Amino acid sequence: MHKICELWDLPNITLTDHGNNDIAFALEAKDSLPSELESMPWPDVHTQDVIWEHPSKRFECVVDCQALAYILNGCQCLTDKTCRPIFIRMARAIATLHDFGWKSRCDSKDLVCWRTRDWNVAADHLCNYTMGVRASWSDVKEDVLASMSGRDYNLQLHSDGGLRKDSGASAAWTLTAWEWVAEEKSWQRKMLARAGVCIDFQCNSFIAECIGLEAGLIFLCEFLKRSD
Repeated sequence: MHKICELWDLPNITLTDHGNNDIAFALEAKDSLPSELESMPWPDVHTQDVIWEHPSKRFECVVDCQALAYILNGCQCLTDKTCRPIFIRMARAIATLHDFGWKSRCDSKDLVCWRTRDWNVAADHLCNYTMGVRASWSDVKEDVLASMSGRDYNLQLHSDGGLRKDSGASAAWTLTAWEWVAEEKSWQRKMLARAGVCIDFQCNSFIAECIGLEAGLIFLCEFLKRSD
């Protein structure tokens, strides 16, 4: 990472927090999560959320940055060449998903879906929380992840990035599993993991959005490698 940033004359884009690391560990050590995380709003179920072409190994990214979705889906060119390294890394992560046999939600749809912020309220909420505590953190539901082993499910990743004049920048993501319950003839969603990234260098909102999606993709690829 450091070498790439140096070659491209970029700030040191790192997903490692240099601030209050005690907060990151406290999330795992506490019996209960901070109230801001407990009160995280769930986005409403979108009409497309319950239309999966197959009950397993389908995947979708949801972002509220239209340019980010269009570039990754090949509908728009990347004009800022300083962003090329992070887009290469995201593309490689998406290629890894395909290597593991994961496909887009429907064969005719793009992997990255753009929706308005109303449909991305959880990641937006987590961005604000991360800017408030000024530290990176993660909340992985290990018991839920373990319970999904050997079952059919699809995955949905929501990500967001944000800026504040007084609190700098942050990014966040949530990973959700969608499982078809035959007895109820409906899709049920379960949150598998979520995290916030405290960005410790000056950037714009587009870079923050990219960091949020990349961080979620990195976690997902590691999860699939561990589950394989």
